[in-house]
Amino acid sequence: MPAPRIDLAKILGLDPTGMRKRMRRAALAAIAAISSVARGELNSTYAPYVGGLRVGKITDKSATVELVGTLPNLVEQGMGAGGIGTSGAYDMRAFVLKHGTKSLKVAEAGHLYVHIPFGYSGSQLAAAGGAGTLRAAQSLLPTLSDPQGGTLWGGRLGAAAGRFAGMVRMQKTYSKATQSTYGMWRTMSEAGAAWNHPGVAAHHIFKKAQAAIAAAMASVL
Repeated sequence: MPAPRIDLAKILGLDPTGMRKRMRRAALAAIAAISSVARGELNSTYAPYVGGLRVGKITDKSATVELVGTLPNLVEQGMGAGGIGTSGAYDMRAFVLKHGTKSLKVAEAGHLYVHIPFGYSGSQLAAAGGAGTLRAAQSLLPTLSDPQGGTLWGGRLGAAAGRFAGMVRMQKTYSKATQSTYGMWRTMSEAGAAWNHPGVAAHHIFKKAQAAIAAAMASVL
């Protein structure tokens, strides 16, 4: 009769199945470490950034973490004239005025254009344009949604409002309150002026998180 044997590799989780579980735990620990570093680096882009973190391919010898989505990768790698992963100023029209953009139109002359909406709450408008701009916008007749599917246009701010010219007040009435928001539109056109952007700086959070990832591995491997 053969002597009893104990499969220590299986007990310790060192067999292929156990190692795959360890690798997955390692990937999840790495995501937690990256998320922690991102929390200290990012503000409004934190939630979409960590939402783009995914566990990638898992084997009994390796694990990968992926960052998916345009915005998360723009935050990680930055963006310049050559797209995500490059740096420097660029004309936004190169990335917006192309087929696939929502509400893109073609002018009779053949060039592409699109109306870009800009929306503000009352506090945002006061911060961006001052109390005077907010008071002027609050005095406008409201723009209302027609139950039949149309829009009932109210007043608009005139040229004296500067960069806020053309702004409307949009009003919605709820059961307990009436709420106003403010919006305007600007036209981006191949035939118009450039929409220059200074570029988006890369945060390189994966690189900054290397030490935190290494520390996290000690508890899972």
